Amino acid sequence: MSRFDDAAKTWDDEPKLARARTVADLLRATLPLKGVERVLDLGAGTGQLSLNLADAVGEIVVSDASKGMVEVASRNIMDAGLAEKMSALQLDLTTQDTDLAPFDGVWSMLAFHHVPDMQRLLSRVQELLHPGGWLAVVDLDQDPDGAFHAHVGDDFEGHHGFARDSFREQLEAAGFEEVRIQDAGQVDKELEVHGGHSQAFPMFLAVATRS
Repeated sequence: MSRFDDAAKTWDDEPKLARARTVADLLRATLPLKGVERVLDLGAGTGQLSLNLADAVGEIVVSDASKGMVEVASRNIMDAGLAEKMSALQLDLTTQDTDLAPFDGVWSMLAFHHVPDMQRLLSRVQELLHPGGWLAVVDLDQDPDGAFHAHVGDDFEGHHGFARDSFREQLEAAGFEEVRIQDAGQVDKELEVHGGHSQAFPMFLAVATRS
């Protein structure tokens, strides 16, 4: 995670802040947030998505595998005066055990595509959810050319987005039910290795329930 550790201090540029606000609005409109007491934000980066949703739920634990991202998230939480209801935790669910208490919901934005072992991740999420709890994932649609992560080169070990049908199948194989997938806007990204032009990368929102 050293790449993200290095990037953390300058991560919160305006396009990313605006995207967090837009996705937060989508989650408000889509998820059953009334009465939700505990939410886990997986791959939260600097915590901006959850900062925009802090008034909608009770406690939020923002987690990321990158130490640098968690340090910035902790500062953002303190600066926003939200330390009583938000906390930041360095965590990689695919490799670490945790004694976290169960959650009512888990949300994640643009993080799942970085995880090579999706079934391991989804299995761990199941373990952390109350029965009837929900998972909400915003991520990239399939990027067959790998353009979004071309700047990373051979160091990228994740997925070049997801085909929606395949993502649905992975959720169902992990035991999730009531899977719903919809459009979730796009990421506009400058592609330095592709002549410096901007390209739009569509995103989807997948919502599923633990049985």
